[in-house]
Amino acid sequence: MSTNTVALLSATGLLGKQLAKTLVSLASAGKIKQVVILHRPTSDLSDIPDSVERRILDIESTTPEQVASALEGIDVLISAAAKVPFDAQERFNKSLAAVTTLKAFIPSEFAVNWTAEEAADKLNVVVHSTFALNAQLRSLGVPLAVVHNGLFEPFLFFTPFTGLDAANNTLAFYGDALHRPIPVTSPQYLAHAIGELVSTYPVHELAGKQWTVIEYETTGQQIVDALAAVHGKPPTITSITDADIEAQRALGPAAVIGAAAKVKWGAGVFSKDDQFVPAGVAAGNLEQTVAAAFKA
Repeated sequence: MSTNTVALLSATGLLGKQLAKTLVSLASAGKIKQVVILHRPTSDLSDIPDSVERRILDIESTTPEQVASALEGIDVLISAAAKVPFDAQERFNKSLAAVTTLKAFIPSEFAVNWTAEEAADKLNVVVHSTFALNAQLRSLGVPLAVVHNGLFEPFLFFTPFTGLDAANNTLAFYGDALHRPIPVTSPQYLAHAIGELVSTYPVHELAGKQWTVIEYETTGQQIVDALAAVHGKPPTITSITDADIEAQRALGPAAVIGAAAKVKWGAGVFSKDDQFVPAGVAAGNLEQTVAAAFKA
């Protein structure tokens, strides 16, 4: 059992909902001392049991005093807040640095392991900003604990991002993606892993650490075979060219990160540094992801 009081910032998104379920379950089982949900005044918390403590904290408009009040008695803060404006996150980070009782902060950086070279691409706003914000947190002395993962499983067949279309049995690959593995992680599996980290690790062992949580890996060829089995015929395969990548990069930040992911897969440069494998949960597989894609 951990004596940590854990706060979750944003319990309503793709990962936030899963984290809330996991943390509430851990608190109910006595594996963490308490869970506190931090939320905007307008957040729908109908899925959260009434017995769970809630505190209002709007990361985009909060003051340092409000942050300090919301984090009173909190040992570990996990953020699942997505699409926070850069300047708002900068202000929030500065407020966190003043909360000296906070022992570990897991930021909303749940993504693959991007390299410093990839982050240097200023067109890749999401990755570039994440690196800058983490550098700020470290310079401020915030007890940072970073968790990375594979591509979120629901996005594997999100065609604009990966070039894979399960329903229409068409696949587009860049570089050597047909033979290179891409790591995949579902929100449920990632939430379980994070829950295990905050409930089993001494809090002083969280700060300053980084983990990578990967549920399974799949090559492009394995995806080809899986779709052929479902459709009864091989998928149509095309190649993504450098010109295609540059055209996609001109479509805005979301498209840029999708283009970067395709290039990364084609080169096979997904790091698995400090991989953490949670116990007590069965890893999913490609066949389950394919089945889910046809139910969506």
